[in-house]
Amino acid sequence: MRDVFATAAAWLGEGREFALATLVTLRESATAPIGTTIAVDDEGRIAGNIGAGCYEAQIVEAALRTASDGQMRRLDINLTTEDEILGGAGCGAMMQVVTWRAKRSFGDVARAIAEGQRDVHVSLVYQN
Repeated sequence: MRDVFATAAAWLGEGREFALATLVTLRESATAPIGTTIAVDDEGRIAGNIGAGCYEAQIVEAALRTASDGQMRRLDINLTTEDEILGGAGCGAMMQVVTWRAKRSFGDVARAIAEGQRDVHVSLVYQN
């Protein structure tokens, strides 16, 4: 995941529009731990993977919208029912992912995380 923060730091330095999507809540089993983050720029380039299977595209689309308008979004993803209906594994997980846009000042923090000098601690306030 540190590579995602390295990408975020680079994109902030370039002035590129992008958003991050972070796994904030998890119930049951899943392929990624809480805090797993992906970065998506306004041209659709992606760094990282949350492991949401067929829902990954939904997360990317929400991140693209956040990159465009700066509005945080919360996605509630149920990996049980539709995966089973579609013949997937149906791992039973419920995930909540929040998309957000980093401020320019986040670049130093992102670099420190990428270099292993700082643990990942993200605090998000989502208002519906």
